Amino acid sequence: MPSPAPLLPAWLRAELAPTPGRWRQALAATAASTVALGVALALQFGSFPAPVLGLKGLMPGIVCTWPLLGLRLAAIAAGAYGAVLIGGLVVQLPWLLVPTFFATTTALMYLVPIRQNPIAGYCVALIVSAVVYTGVFAPRAMGATALSLGAGFAIGIVVATLFARLRATPSSVEQLADALAAAFARSGAVLREAGARVQVGVAAPPDAGPPLSAMTRHLQLLSLVRMEALDLELERACVALITAAERAATYVSTVDRVSRRPMSAPLRALLGAEIGALFAALEFGLAAFARAARQPAAVVCAAAPALQADWPDYVALVDALHARQRVLIAAGRLQGLSLDDSTALHALDQALGGLGDVLHLPPDALEHLPVPPGPSPPRRLLLPPFDRYAAQFAAKIGLACTLALLVGVASHQQAMETVVLNPLILAQGSYGATIRQTWLRFAGVIAGGAVAVLTMVAVMPNTGDVTVWLVVYFAVILPCIYVALGTPRLSYLGLQTAITFMIVIVADGPTVDVDEALWRFCGTVVGAALLFGVFAVVAPDYAGRQIVSRLTELLRLLLSMGPEPGQPLATVARLRGVNDRVTAGLADLLRLAGEAQYEGAASGVRAAAVVEAAGILRRITHRYGLMRHGRRAAPYPPLPPALATARDGLEMVLRRRLARLAEIVAARHHRARTDSRRHRRACDAARRLAAAPPPDLQPLLAAYLAGIEALRASGFRGWEPATIESLMAEVGHLRRIAELTPKLDAALLDTLHLDARPSAAVLPLGVPVAASR
Repeated sequence: MPSPAPLLPAWLRAELAPTPGRWRQALAATAASTVALGVALALQFGSFPAPVLGLKGLMPGIVCTWPLLGLRLAAIAAGAYGAVLIGGLVVQLPWLLVPTFFATTTALMYLVPIRQNPIAGYCVALIVSAVVYTGVFAPRAMGATALSLGAGFAIGIVVATLFARLRATPSSVEQLADALAAAFARSGAVLREAGARVQVGVAAPPDAGPPLSAMTRHLQLLSLVRMEALDLELERACVALITAAERAATYVSTVDRVSRRPMSAPLRALLGAEIGALFAALEFGLAAFARAARQPAAVVCAAAPALQADWPDYVALVDALHARQRVLIAAGRLQGLSLDDSTALHALDQALGGLGDVLHLPPDALEHLPVPPGPSPPRRLLLPPFDRYAAQFAAKIGLACTLALLVGVASHQQAMETVVLNPLILAQGSYGATIRQTWLRFAGVIAGGAVAVLTMVAVMPNTGDVTVWLVVYFAVILPCIYVALGTPRLSYLGLQTAITFMIVIVADGPTVDVDEALWRFCGTVVGAALLFGVFAVVAPDYAGRQIVSRLTELLRLLLSMGPEPGQPLATVARLRGVNDRVTAGLADLLRLAGEAQYEGAASGVRAAAVVEAAGILRRITHRYGLMRHGRRAAPYPPLPPALATARDGLEMVLRRRLARLAEIVAARHHRARTDSRRHRRACDAARRLAAAPPPDLQPLLAAYLAGIEALRASGFRGWEPATIESLMAEVGHLRRIAELTPKLDAALLDTLHLDARPSAAVLPLGVPVAASR
């Protein structure tokens, strides 16, 4: 007798399947929210801020520590005081109401991500909005409203911090270190199994299991690190490791997929030694990265990075495999190779070569922080440079809240204050997610309101016991939080349902006034509709468009790192500032790549290629920084005219290649939808620029290396050892930049879905320079 069909579809069952720690996290967050509500009721501050903050403080995207608690409580107190001042001013001068409210809300939304403390900004923005709304209807009640909301937020965050500390969860840096180490270790284990299959020729099922990518989790933890520790050096190390882990996982997944089809015995016999040596070296590198990831700060060194003598030469190993293939092809020993074996071999070569490029440097040379002589500069600026895209995002939230304020005032219903609060609750710190998750969040608003009204009708009239109310509250919130702790596919639904339930039903006691609850519910629906309407109509933005914009800015920053040949070098402080901006830009780029995966084809970019481009950009920036710092730290005597000309020509062509890429990406940038005529025109313009052949680096690189060999043959007469070391290190950096630039070209064209492809990558010449790694 056949088994009955499952009631839920497969994707939903997978979404709701328990994962390690999911139920514990859901229970902890629900308990914190319930306790916060109980404390607020006991202290006669019964409003939704206490349970909302108790819940949000225990969510994975928030970190709660005692130092942050003091900062947040101070911000809540200052926000409550400032809200009364602002509300008192605009109530007496009504013509200032709309512009002041818009300006205040926009400024708060812009400052939230800059301060790296979303809880404080979230609380202040909600207090200001609620107090101003209350002041329109009851000016004398503004103080009481500010006190009630401020006390509720304070209760919620104190309870959340207490629960977080009692759980004794590791710090965000430790969590990210463990996650990165696990990612590298898992890639190493999968590579080891794939290598065994390739060597033995054993087939495996085609299903490779879940993807190796853990970038979403890594970026969540990175946001916690940035929230808890304002340390750009640590952030730079984390970004470098996250990028390396994601790129490694991508290539290992390809190797795993190819290895599941057995390679023919003759092919294994002919190339087994070279492939085996490459597999062993890659496994060694991944294991070293897994160990180093336990201490992310260790990959940033203040001195010039020293390469390990035993670190594998991945370029030589890949070249050996290719050389062996050329010998076999010339001898005619690969003529009988089947089409499947041939495609599998080339795919394996490409993936192993890409993985070798990721592991090109040992972990302790992954990042370098030039330290200028004299007093150390401040570790982090108070305010980063102005971000026009973040300002635009904040302005749209401010516009939605202002429209909501006007709707609420026109309704003449004070109970409808949720109309100005819901846009702030819904808005996220990302550019594409607000549009992408519109219907999911709207469904959460409807579901939360419906559950609140049903609870009020079925439970509240039958009991006045607060304990029963708290038990019902716990039972309703727990499944919502369990759903919210899943993947982004449904997490917004669970979280929005829980928050809407809170703001509709929570009051000074068990709510029985259906009329007031319905007005609150109406406010949440209208506020959500206004927010989504503004984001869909006013300068609509998407993660894919933001990726193109960020890539343009990063390329321009890279070009600004070095002057034209013959011009004075940039100061160390300027180089460090550019490095800091590149680090922040790469972190945003990785986050947007995760969002673009959920936008799918509508993003207009290939999200997987974004990570590859980000990794190459980081490495080129790293090399340029080392090269400029070395020239300033140990200036060497004038070079021979031929060598100086070759070096300047190579640097100029490298700049022209990067400037060409910046022009292509800038031409591809637009604000229209991906199915629009403007999008097609932008793609055509970028494609025309990409179709022009890029300047050839090979002759200039060969001339430069030949000049270096001639200088070495002369014995560096008149040169100091430090200047010789500086020059030879620069040779390695320039050669590596010349290798990486064509790869960046290919990755960016792949990211933008352009058909044109650049010329073949530069093959490095065999110059025995240790620093060329």
